[in-house]
Amino acid sequence: MKDLNQNEITSFDDVIQELNSIIEWSVQNNSRIGFFAAIYKNMTMRIKTAADAGEFQDKARIEKLDVTFAKRYFAAVDNYRNNLDITPGWAFALENSKQKFTIVLQQLLLSMNPHINMDLPIATSGMCTPEQIVFLYPDFLKINAILASAMIQIEKQIFSVSPVLSLASKSGMKVENKFFNFSLSVARCESWSLACQLAVADEKKKEALVLQVNDTVIGLGKKIVSPGLLGRIAIFIIGIFEFKSIKKIIRTLDNNTSK
Repeated sequence: MKDLNQNEITSFDDVIQELNSIIEWSVQNNSRIGFFAAIYKNMTMRIKTAADAGEFQDKARIEKLDVTFAKRYFAAVDNYRNNLDITPGWAFALENSKQKFTIVLQQLLLSMNPHINMDLPIATSGMCTPEQIVFLYPDFLKINAILASAMIQIEKQIFSVSPVLSLASKSGMKVENKFFNFSLSVARCESWSLACQLAVADEKKKEALVLQVNDTVIGLGKKIVSPGLLGRIAIFIIGIFEFKSIKKIIRTLDNNTSK
């Protein structure tokens, strides 16, 4: 499938097409980058369905936000694949996609980290004036609700390739919180807070905030990769029983194992 030029990505369907391209590239190149692209596609399709059903206040605005948000991910992946400069937070995440001894959950969290903590507030703040950003909040909350609902199915797909992780979840343990200090709900709340700060900041303050969030993203990324002794033991045990085929993991997360 042909990669789209950034300027050609203007709709939900374009975002999904580009995610499919990253998924196929990842399968062909045996790259763990495809893990996140697969679940990202799932979430985008759910948001598109909700938008088409009229569940947002402003469908055009939410589609524009989705596109703007996704383009930051596409630019990071494209620049990384072509050895071009990218933001430090994304550079850390994508470089660690080469790490053999990481589990699927680590790889997903590594990409969620810069995309939610950095890309989402930057994209959101650029959507409107400081006076208008408050009107975006109800739709922002709706996206959060859709993503929370989507995670139920996505977790099932993750557990199907990671049986020990599934057992840990059944015991009530949130592994991402316990070992990696990462909470999706907290990350989304903090991204809104940063979006509001960016919306009212002057250019100098914006640069300082973006530099600061890059440092935060890298710091959290390091904890995801090296979560301490207890975390490393858990990763070792979980990893023993996970699927070893990158292609099979991507196809399972993409919910399309027939390919």
